[in-house]
Formats: sequence, C-alpha cells, structure tokens
Amino acid sequence: MIQRKQSLFLLSLAILSCMLLFLPNVTITTNGLSHALSLAPNSEIPTTIGFSAAIAVNFLILVLSFVCIFLYKKRSLQLNICYALIIFSLILLLMLLFCPFTKNTNPSDILKSYYPPIFSAIMMLDAFIAAKLIKKDIELLKSADRIR
Repeated sequence: MIQRKQSLFLLSLAILSCMLLFLPNVTITTNGLSHALSLAPNSEIPTTIGFSAAIAVNFLILVLSFVCIFLYKKRSLQLNICYALIIFSLILLLMLLFCPFTKNTNPSDILKSYYPPIFSAIMMLDAFIAAKLIKKDIELLKSADRIR
C-alpha cells in the first residue's frame, strides 16, 4: 500500500494539507499588533464564511487522501477519489487566492502570503500524478487479464 508510487504522492498530498493548517495565509496588522491567520480555526480575528469553507475543503482533502491510500484494492474508486481531490485542490487554490478571510479590515492592513496557494497547486499536481499512476495500474491489470 505505501510501497506504491501513487500512495507516496497521496501521502505527500496529506502532509501538504496538514502543513496548510498551520502556515499563515494572511497577516493582519491592527492597532500596532500583528495577527497571523492560518487555516486552523482561530477566534482572535473575525472571519468570513469563505474562511470556514476553506477550512472544510482542506479537511476534506486531508481525509480523502488518507482514505484513498487505503483503498488500494478498489482502483477504480481510488481513481475517482483522485479526480475529486484534483477538483477540491483547485477550489482551495482559488479560495486562497481570491476569497477575503477577514471581516471589516482595511485592505492596507492585510499582507497575503503566497506560500499556501503554491502548496495548494503542488497538492493538485500530486493528486494528478497519483491519478495517472492509478490509471496505469488499471491498464496493466487489464493487459495481464487478457494474457490469461
């Protein structure tokens, strides 16, 4: 299960998703104090529904990547989950780039970090490579069945 190449890419996707929980997305300066806002739930700063949705999508990616690792005998389902992971990673990337995460703040007080969108793009690439490798396994098994 972990020995397969696609499982390593899915594990990398899960690790990057965990890193996104603690990597600061936005640094907000208010009254001389600086607050870092990451995807881990935070009660210091008032946040929007888009922030909660980004947390939910990131958690969904984390859970689906672990589920996908352990579905190594059901390759077609694993392939469909990888396609869903690609879509969810794209949604998370767009949310990190374009959604405001805080309420009622001056735009000049917000400093965005571009590492989380880069990690999200790498997560999308990991899911795509895992899907390609799973598809390659399915084709290899089909060709072996024809020989028998």
